[in-house]
Amino acid sequence: WTRRALLLDWILLDPSIVRINASFTDVNALDAYLASVLTVVVALTVAARRVEAKVAGAVSAAAIVGATVFTASRAAWAGMVAGTAVMVVGLLVWRLPSWPASAYRAARMAVISVMVVFALGLVGATAWATARDARIGQRHSYVNVMLHTLNLRATAEERLRGRVQFWAAATRMVGARPWAGVGIGRYFKEVYRWAPNQA
Repeated sequence: WTRRALLLDWILLDPSIVRINASFTDVNALDAYLASVLTVVVALTVAARRVEAKVAGAVSAAAIVGATVFTASRAAWAGMVAGTAVMVVGLLVWRLPSWPASAYRAARMAVISVMVVFALGLVGATAWATARDARIGQRHSYVNVMLHTLNLRATAEERLRGRVQFWAAATRMVGARPWAGVGIGRYFKEVYRWAPNQA
């Protein structure tokens, strides 16, 4: 919350949004870690046998989701949802041996219900964002960050804010250093060396 060591770009681009960054220089390093860890915590919580472990896992998962939301990173939000969805579907396809048939059926219905509600919410939020014509200048809250992304009246370039070139740079980084990478938290320090327009 103190923004200590946070890259200046994050403060200048969205001055009204507090992006937590922990000890990382950019929020993307933190949110990538959080989105990755969430699936592990959820899987361990589901597999736990003791009630205390399940409660601790649920509290931990809620804390991770909350922290991910407060990074205000749209990619992390999408990654968190996608990663958890893949993991939950995997758990339902390859049933845990300890689950009775009734628990499996209940979990399956719960997952289907959540997916339907999420899809309807996404459609509704997209319609609302497009009707309001949510733009970058209106990004004064975490909700507006999402609404700006879903606004179909804005161009893809405006919604993505130059991220196509960032993704291309990330692809080049992975291609050049597939195993060791460029270092945790160093993406934004290295990105302009790898961006297509800098090649």
